[in-house]
Amino acid sequence: MYTLHALYISLDPDAPSRESPRFREWHHWCVVNIPGSDIAAGEALSEYVGAGPPQGTGKAREGLSVYHVYTGEPGLALKILKSLNFD
Repeated sequence: MYTLHALYISLDPDAPSRESPRFREWHHWCVVNIPGSDIAAGEALSEYVGAGPPQGTGKAREGLSVYHVYTGEPGLALKILKSLNFD
């Protein structure tokens, strides 16, 4: 039986600022193996860290990515992340 599992990643492409993005692609949150749309039932690979750009650095961006995988293997999203060397 195939079920829907989702992978959610929240990234900051400009950390700490657009002028000096030395921590580019800082991840704020990563949750895998989300059954359907119930993100609270997923497995957090990293706890949520809210955006906190330094004062005076202007507007901040945050990118959100959601991937849906239909699979009979619940751990597939985690295996995909590990194969991409995501930490």
